[in-house]
Amino acid sequence: MKPWRLKNLLAPDHSCILRSCTQLCFNNLPWMKSVQLPNETFFCHENISFGLCQKLGIPSQRESMLAQAMQPLPFGQHEDLTTRLQNIISGYPLGIELFKELIQNADDAGASKISFIIDRRHHGTERVLSDSWKELQGPALLVYNDSTFSDADIEGIQNLGLGSKRDDAWKAGQYGIGFNCVYNITDAPSFLSNGKIFCVMDPHCRYMPGATLASPGGMYKNVECWKDTFRDVFAGYFLESLPQTGGTVFRLPLRTVSSAKESRICERLVSADDIKHLFDEFKNELGRTALFLLNIREVQLSEVSADNKLTTVFAAKLEVENVSGCFDDFKEACETASQQLQTTGAQLSRIPVSSVTYELTVSGTGTNFKQRWLVFQKLGGRLDNMPAQLQQQVASGKWRLLPKTGVAAPETGNIEGHVYCLLPLPVTTALPVHVNGHFILDPSRRSLWKADGAVDVKEQWNQVLATQLLPDCYGSLLEIAKAVYPNVQSVHHFYSLLPEYHASNQTLWGQLAKLVFQNAFRFRWAIFPVHSVLEKQLKWLPLAQSSGDASGCAAFLTPHNLTAYLQNVLSKLQFPIMVPDHVGLRQSLESSQLEFTPVADAVSICAFLRGPACKQLRDSLPSDVWATSFQTPEAVVSLLAYLLDELQEQVQHLIGVPLNLGAGKRLSEFGHGSMPLFLTQFHDLFSHSEAKHEFVHKKVLSQVDPKTQNYLIRRMFCKKFQLVDFHTLLHREHPAICRTDTAFLPNSEFGMEAGFLQQWLNQVWEFLDSQCSEEDAPIQNLSSAGLSSAHLIPVSQSRFASLSLAPCIYEPIKFRLDDCSKAVEESLQQLNAPSLSMMGLKLVGSLCGNVRQPESMLRVMEFALNENAERSATTEKQAVSFLVYIQSNWGELSKRMGEQNLLVRVRQLPVFVTSDGRCCALKSEQACILPASLVADEMDEWKSSSKAIFLKANWSLTMLYEKLQCDEMAELEVYARFILPV
Repeated sequence: MKPWRLKNLLAPDHSCILRSCTQLCFNNLPWMKSVQLPNETFFCHENISFGLCQKLGIPSQRESMLAQAMQPLPFGQHEDLTTRLQNIISGYPLGIELFKELIQNADDAGASKISFIIDRRHHGTERVLSDSWKELQGPALLVYNDSTFSDADIEGIQNLGLGSKRDDAWKAGQYGIGFNCVYNITDAPSFLSNGKIFCVMDPHCRYMPGATLASPGGMYKNVECWKDTFRDVFAGYFLESLPQTGGTVFRLPLRTVSSAKESRICERLVSADDIKHLFDEFKNELGRTALFLLNIREVQLSEVSADNKLTTVFAAKLEVENVSGCFDDFKEACETASQQLQTTGAQLSRIPVSSVTYELTVSGTGTNFKQRWLVFQKLGGRLDNMPAQLQQQVASGKWRLLPKTGVAAPETGNIEGHVYCLLPLPVTTALPVHVNGHFILDPSRRSLWKADGAVDVKEQWNQVLATQLLPDCYGSLLEIAKAVYPNVQSVHHFYSLLPEYHASNQTLWGQLAKLVFQNAFRFRWAIFPVHSVLEKQLKWLPLAQSSGDASGCAAFLTPHNLTAYLQNVLSKLQFPIMVPDHVGLRQSLESSQLEFTPVADAVSICAFLRGPACKQLRDSLPSDVWATSFQTPEAVVSLLAYLLDELQEQVQHLIGVPLNLGAGKRLSEFGHGSMPLFLTQFHDLFSHSEAKHEFVHKKVLSQVDPKTQNYLIRRMFCKKFQLVDFHTLLHREHPAICRTDTAFLPNSEFGMEAGFLQQWLNQVWEFLDSQCSEEDAPIQNLSSAGLSSAHLIPVSQSRFASLSLAPCIYEPIKFRLDDCSKAVEESLQQLNAPSLSMMGLKLVGSLCGNVRQPESMLRVMEFALNENAERSATTEKQAVSFLVYIQSNWGELSKRMGEQNLLVRVRQLPVFVTSDGRCCALKSEQACILPASLVADEMDEWKSSSKAIFLKANWSLTMLYEKLQCDEMAELEVYARFILPV
């Protein structure tokens, strides 16, 4: 019977009232008896059989309920929908692009969170929408995001290949085709939005009651009251764990063996393990997937086991920091631009420029996974050369793509650059950054559109994005990256962001790299780092435009042979040289066909040093090099050596260059007359006084080769440095050292730090030694030069002794001494005798005494015992040690000095121990040695009346006493000669 005639047929309801068959339904499902019927719908009489109901067209209660609530979803095209879907996914194979497309759609919808959940459960099959729905109750992929579906979004899913976003060019999902990737794994996608709207897409018209070829899908609103009635259906949306309001849950039942056999879309069987493998692959791609998203901030991969346990496989947080610009303003600008493009006469150049910059951190919760990116996105820009065909297309008001671009780079590490159309494409660029654009893609959405023959408007559009908008966008990212890499330690990361260009690279992305450098040169982008050591920071300058651009405001490339040290020196001078520069930067600039490749050479460096940038330096000269930008003599010498080597015969370029360095580290310009300077290896002797300026810096002269000496010698007069010159400068610069009113001078009078003082003394004595030949007596040479009063001998008690006292000072010898010599040294030390306090000085040791030279030690003893004003009282032990030493060396002493002379000098020493324990000199007095057994009572009375000196007996000095003619007396003789006469 034809459907239109059913309206006229009447049948009894359960109350035996005749009603139109369209108002009746029958109940063949016991679990639905308690469900309230829709308005104006009644159960048919119980005696009407199921078969008769079918013939009369009376639906079941479930069918009637769903039919009245369903809003059909027509897909708007007449070709078979399953065929269309099959064609779409044939070029769009199963892979992690599935997740990317769903993330893109969620981002377009304004969602901040998206979760992918593998649901391994098998749900109940009783309370479902139809018997065929039971096939959909097995494992599925759930996709949750925290946005809700609008009518326009639903329309987008209906209009496959077009999309609701076809009028919203600012949304990357304008293709609509992207959502259809879900048909790789399912035949009946569905979703529950905001807990109220329930939509099912059923291209086979197999699962959804009421689905037709014209409307192979349906939408139900306000389904809260159904969640118990069809609890088995809604159990598949994991409502107990996912928010029921404010979000959307997609359920994608995985294609089973049976459904794969019957599917007209795809015959691929998909298991939960297949999705799990995609999870593992997607985890590694997640960081770079999210770079250009404007809303998504959290992505989660989870799994629900058969026992209803939810496990997080991986969760990523997307944290946006240091935002420059406003995301909302940027999105609003994109929406406004989209509306502008829908008007006749639209022009891309009239779209206001808008941009947003941010640092994106992608981190895996509970893992070590962390990536940090710098991202720049831009709408509009400079469009200098728009193809006429493309201009006409835009002016028609039918162009739906925005001039929207972006560039992203990792803050650490290197990447293989990819092309993005919001999400990454499997297209590499050989760039160190990812580039994003509102590109036109080929049907597979895996690469950019490429015309078969002549370039068409689609390919022109892609070229405009890549060669006109993206170069400036790239430059903006580099501009922003300057703040991320603010110092020399991190500048290599900045250099790693620069593209490399080779002339042989004629690809679209090679042209992009070339245009980055050309635009940098043409528009003077200040993106080239110059290290200012003095300011302790990087300065960012444009490239120098010519060889004469040496004002200090444009950057030069580093010459191949310029060392890192010299780069640092030039940086201190504020010479704008890129330090260090990128390995491939020179080649890229040379290959980019710039008007000038700025490389610093010797002539440009000299010009800079003579130019206005160094005027303040030159005006301050002559000046101590430490007070200049050079800071160290080595810096001057190294730079001068480099320039001389490079200039060769052209040393005239040095005239007026401030590299004339004296040994006193006073810097001046070349080409100006100066006083004759001393040429000597001892140029540092007066480095801490004004005399230092009278010496030529040895390092400077050592760098002058014979070919250039004739030119430089006319400006650098030299003279030999001799003892008389040394005395003159010493007396002038260090008058305290030459004082004649004191034999000793405290160290503090020198005004030199201890470490430097020792170094200075080494140099002084090395110089004095060089001036005293072996044939001449050193003391006479030094005295004749007026140096006898110079306090240059370092002695004990932090003092310096004059050179005239050199023979009175002893040099301690600490190793391989006999007991006698050790005792003498100990005694001298106890008597505060001056001893050398600094070992290893040339010449000085030969001027002083030491225990291995007895003759010299006799003079030391004379000074220590008779002349030293700071001497202490001599003890018996000390006195004996001196006499034992003299006795031990009597033979050598008498041989060198003559015994009579020796006797006279020894008797003058106050080292003879009297019977009462005093130490005295014998001089010309008679010396008697008293016996030890003599009674000491009243000895003072008879000793005082005698003119003799009574010595204590000491058997160890017998030989010496004999030489000195000391009478050794018996006790009886003492009574006879001295006591009884009293």
